[in-house]
Amino acid sequence: MQTRQRATHPLAAVITHSAPAVDDDGRESSPLTEFSDEAEDVEIEEQCAEAEVEVEVEVEEEGDELDDHEEELDDLAEGAGSEEVMDEEMAEEDGEPSEEEEEIEVEEEEEEEEEEEESEDDRSEDEKECIEYEMAQLVHNVPALIGKYRLVDRLGEGTFSSVYKAIDIEHSSYDNTLWTTPYALMPFDPYTGEKEPSLAPETPQLTQLRAQQQSGKVYVALKRIYVTSSPERIQNELEILNDLRGATNVAYLIDAMRHEDQVIAIMPFNRHQDFRTYYRTASLPLLRSYFASLFRALVSTHNLQILHRDVKPANFLYDTLTGTGILCDYGLAQKIGGNEFSEWRGECCHALPGPTFGGREGRRDAVLKVQQRESMGEAPGMASGLHGARLSKPMSVSVQLRKMENDWRDMKRAFHANCQGGQNDPIEEIKERERVRKMKPLFPQREYMEEIARREIEEGAGSARGGTTQMQLGAKQGRPIGYLKEDRRPSVRANRAGTRGFRAPEVLFKCPDQTVALDIWSVGIILLCFLTRRFPFFNSNDDNEALAELAAIFGRRKMERCALLHNRNFITNVPTFEIPPHVSFHALVKSLNPSIVVENSPDPYGPIPSSDESDDEWYEGSELYHAVDLMKRCLDMDCTRRWTAEECLEHPFFDGLFDMGGGRLGERGPMHSKVSDWE
Repeated sequence: MQTRQRATHPLAAVITHSAPAVDDDGRESSPLTEFSDEAEDVEIEEQCAEAEVEVEVEVEEEGDELDDHEEELDDLAEGAGSEEVMDEEMAEEDGEPSEEEEEIEVEEEEEEEEEEEESEDDRSEDEKECIEYEMAQLVHNVPALIGKYRLVDRLGEGTFSSVYKAIDIEHSSYDNTLWTTPYALMPFDPYTGEKEPSLAPETPQLTQLRAQQQSGKVYVALKRIYVTSSPERIQNELEILNDLRGATNVAYLIDAMRHEDQVIAIMPFNRHQDFRTYYRTASLPLLRSYFASLFRALVSTHNLQILHRDVKPANFLYDTLTGTGILCDYGLAQKIGGNEFSEWRGECCHALPGPTFGGREGRRDAVLKVQQRESMGEAPGMASGLHGARLSKPMSVSVQLRKMENDWRDMKRAFHANCQGGQNDPIEEIKERERVRKMKPLFPQREYMEEIARREIEEGAGSARGGTTQMQLGAKQGRPIGYLKEDRRPSVRANRAGTRGFRAPEVLFKCPDQTVALDIWSVGIILLCFLTRRFPFFNSNDDNEALAELAAIFGRRKMERCALLHNRNFITNVPTFEIPPHVSFHALVKSLNPSIVVENSPDPYGPIPSSDESDDEWYEGSELYHAVDLMKRCLDMDCTRRWTAEECLEHPFFDGLFDMGGGRLGERGPMHSKVSDWE
């Protein structure tokens, strides 16, 4: 069996127009396939025509021999038929369905799903014809799809890509274990010390795939990346997907191909429902399953120091029938660290992000270490964690990198010293080695380190240069309440990629030094939509309006403290921003959605809204209380205090029952476990 693999640099052929790599067996190792010219196509057609003639001649010669054996085959068939009837009767007596019945059931289920999809399809005939034409044009433009994938429908389209549903025709010709079994569920083989897919427990994805295999239809998703995207952007997305292969609850890159300017990424088709169909009626067990899957995907992503940048319901494919979800669309993702640190300015009051410090216990140890080092005038180093540590004043980037490099060397020395004893369990030693390897920060190359040091000498980095970017809301005396509609001050350049309504405060303040904490903010916004049953919750037209929306909830003082963290100023004279209307997120949820409080109270049929006196008797410590508290941890204005994905998975909210799919409740299983349970 073959395993579909991709080259390390998938778009080298796009940028340099070089031929794809070839392995020892003479097969192309890169799925970005180069196609033959017209002369080769003509030669293949002639060979196929000759093969058809030979087959016809052989069939005519063997026809007479088959006639002689027909009578013998009929006699054998009668005997075999009687045995099959007896086997089926015995199976019916034992209450076990026969193989034919199982196949019929699978086919019926597939037909029912297709009928449901057709009945739910509200697209017009003209739109369907346009999609058919679009898919035909795609097959025409990318001939490599012929014989490998058969396009069925278009799943969606965006600014930079379109996604199509297709049948994997050559599915049985490859080893598909890696993308059918989540890597986190693969236990270690006690003999080899490596992950073993065959020992993994049954998963909803694997069950669904087996049903598709029996029906002969294994669906995949084809992502067509538009030519408007730059080659560097396409290469970045494919490289990140390749790095995340096998990551928990993350879309798996099965294959990728290129023909001229057309680039196709092939991933598994994950059944899901539109967020708008269930966010108003979602129960707390469903929220546990939803966010456990989402946080696990972010753990896999963030631990590789990869920032998704576009976490939103449309990019998280959640299936309410299986209780699992898949994070997709890494088109805006970027790696944090390495040579990227050369773009950091060192003007903000938060340190460079390092490797993960783990869950809640790891944060407590890291905070103590950061406080101790700051009192000695040292940089946080590796103790800063994924979200970075808060600093009393800006610090040089080169100084922080040197401290982080020293911490890494000390960790390696401690590991080797521990291994020299030779009395450790081999399996535990392998796990510890893997943990230490994952903890290695991404250091810039030497030339980038020199560039950072030279720039800091020229610019005087490490000192606050007075943030001039402000959200000016009538700062001067006599100006009407509001903000300048046409602000002529020079704008600050910063990465603002993401979807409106899900951008974190550091993005809105145009902080140049951004971390993976902004993905956690987006998760908090999704949870806010669930709890208030309002989607979208924020709907601003620009960044100034978005900041005003946040100020209406958090108040002026929190906005000012957040702005100072990123070396910015927040000035406003809007009176309603002085004191937020709700003292806490708990009051906000009850005010905007009082029914959710009553539904989860001891009296679910009581009056709406419920009284504060009755809520005080049961609310604190309840499941709903923990759900709101989790949202509070995700929506912390201070990105350094915002909980990491690993910490969120340890939140008490996930101690209750989970929706295992279709409303079936169950205890926390391997598909929703904490990081410590599946590493």
